[in-house]
Amino acid sequence: MPKNNKIFQHRWEFYISRNISVWHNTLQMIKSDSAYSHYKLSKIYLQFRVHRNLESDFYYQLSGPRPVGTFVKRLEKNLEKKDYINFLKKEYKKDCTKFLIWSKNLKST
Repeated sequence: MPKNNKIFQHRWEFYISRNISVWHNTLQMIKSDSAYSHYKLSKIYLQFRVHRNLESDFYYQLSGPRPVGTFVKRLEKNLEKKDYINFLKKEYKKDCTKFLIWSKNLKST
């Protein structure tokens, strides 16, 4: 293992193996920092995927700079507030409206 590779310095916990393509949820993983702050959540926990043909193994961190527990606690705290639920409904409606407009403008080739 290379000396400068920090990916293995923290404990990774396996959580699922799925039959999916390499592109599955890639955009979510790349854009998660801005998206999660938009929804008043902490940065998403660090994820690690290993691909074998169409199989993917997913891992998350139990410790380190962005463990899964921090994200879960923030989400639980937010969901206890009615204002947060109303906020989510409003934001989802706005996002879905944008998505419908974009999808309507798609052209098939």
